[in-house]
Amino acid sequence: LQDANGTAVVVPLRSKGSAPLGRVPLSFELLGKSGSRVYRNDTPGLDSSLVEAPVLEPGRRLLWVDDQIQVTGKPVRAKAVAGRPRAQLTGPPPRMELGPLELTDDPTEGVAVKGSVKNASTVEQRRLVVFIVARRGGRIVAAGRSIVPRLKVGATAKFTAFLIGDPRKARLSAAVPPTTLP
Repeated sequence: LQDANGTAVVVPLRSKGSAPLGRVPLSFELLGKSGSRVYRNDTPGLDSSLVEAPVLEPGRRLLWVDDQIQVTGKPVRAKAVAGRPRAQLTGPPPRMELGPLELTDDPTEGVAVKGSVKNASTVEQRRLVVFIVARRGGRIVAAGRSIVPRLKVGATAKFTAFLIGDPRKARLSAAVPPTTLP
């Protein structure tokens, strides 16, 4: 996805296993019209949320989003690969509860999605990533993410995400996999 504010990639992920997977590495590249690479998420120092999925639950789909991409040309194609998980979970992952999503149009900041997330687990969360996707007619038309720096057990936090693309008149969905595992 591209607009005047930047470039975003949405990578659909699904675990085929029977147990939750933690810290799944993701490698992707964007290619230009001639097949040349215009971006790859292997720059040293990238935040872990830009190179891995925190948790993949068995049989559930996660639409992972990177909206922090600085391209060197116009991308026309993407290639992505998920690696072996770096953490195995022996029980269910910590549970987060999303509140309703609201689309807002700020005259100075642009279109944003606001919402809230509750930590319904017994594990405090740090750098909790909320992935947001907007679909119109079954097609992804906008995506973004927001990071909640810290969410104590039982607490609720508000978040705002600015999306790449136009989410107006689109159906919003969000996912918030836990980032701190037991």
